[in-house]
Amino acid sequence: MTDTASAALKVKEALVAVAVASFDPTVVLVGQGFPTARDDLDQVVAFFGIDTKQTPGPMSTNRSRDEDISVDGVISVFKAQVMVDGSNDDDKAVEDAAWGLLRTLEAAVRRPAPNGDPTLGGIALWCFLTSAKSFGYTAASDLSQGRLCEIDFTFTARVRITG
Repeated sequence: MTDTASAALKVKEALVAVAVASFDPTVVLVGQGFPTARDDLDQVVAFFGIDTKQTPGPMSTNRSRDEDISVDGVISVFKAQVMVDGSNDDDKAVEDAAWGLLRTLEAAVRRPAPNGDPTLGGIALWCFLTSAKSFGYTAASDLSQGRLCEIDFTFTARVRITG
């Protein structure tokens, strides 16, 4: 990547584009920030914060630097009625759905083309899922409304800035 102070926003936008291409828009709402375009979907993939650090790149006359860019996001799956074996008190259905969304997104970023692209269309040297964390169950205060699983995730990319 050339002529830029930071590639952070380009990486975030590329991750959003990968997510948009990976999910059916009638089922999963994807957003750069928390999406509000529709309120009828109960599966959301949202990209939020960016953290970036630069270090000197290979020695050359163009003073290149390597930038490690972390993009944080959240996957949220809510089900008002979850029926598993005749009961509606099982978090498994929402956890399976949320982790399935993360698996799909991770595979679309990690695998080589044509099924994925760890370079995010040539923007990055590489990009991988570097962390994921979930609370693991629906909070007691929310049980009467349904079941919820949220996964906080981070993708990290390395970009060589040459300009």
